[in-house]
Amino acid sequence: MGRPRARVRPADSALGALLDWAHLRLDEAGVSYADIAVTARYDPSWVSRSLCGRRVPDWHIIRAVAARCSSSVTEARSLWSAADEARRQRLAEVTAGYPPVGMTTYTELCVALRELIADRVGSHRELVRHDDSGVLTRSTVGAVLRGERSLAPQVLTQAVRACELDEEAMLAWQMEWRRLGEPIREAMDQRRRTIARARLRPYGVGRYRW
Repeated sequence: MGRPRARVRPADSALGALLDWAHLRLDEAGVSYADIAVTARYDPSWVSRSLCGRRVPDWHIIRAVAARCSSSVTEARSLWSAADEARRQRLAEVTAGYPPVGMTTYTELCVALRELIADRVGSHRELVRHDDSGVLTRSTVGAVLRGERSLAPQVLTQAVRACELDEEAMLAWQMEWRRLGEPIREAMDQRRRTIARARLRPYGVGRYRW
């Protein structure tokens, strides 16, 4: 048995449905990424990255999954088209500068911010270069977008400002942060406080001594 496949939470339900279909077909047929790479003529590492959930895979990869797993190409194309259309809609909304409509999770907020940065400035390095407040650093931005740190309101504000959006778009992003980001940040802060209190508790308090 090969290594477990790496997966992240997809940006929307359409991409999730496509990837669920692909991974189920692979599991049922006992087909590996290396097998798909041979059929699609891609590098195995690219197949792995394409099917992990961070992006909509190339159609050639999905078609290769259907072919190697003896699955319906029509079904595969329908699922892929829905995921690609959702991606196009997200990009259109982000290109206009406003957060995508209909976001329901903190993950979707971070994905939308990542796509905004990629579209407006291209990279974390350029984002930091455009920020004159000193709030943004490459390590901070990277950790937030990887989900390793919660998104602070000042980081969101300066990131959006560095993307050169107008005040109306800025307010829209701040409203989305209050709706989706603030509850996550409060939960993470509470968890850190709980851990800190546990570490400061004197030995033996709340424990049996023998």
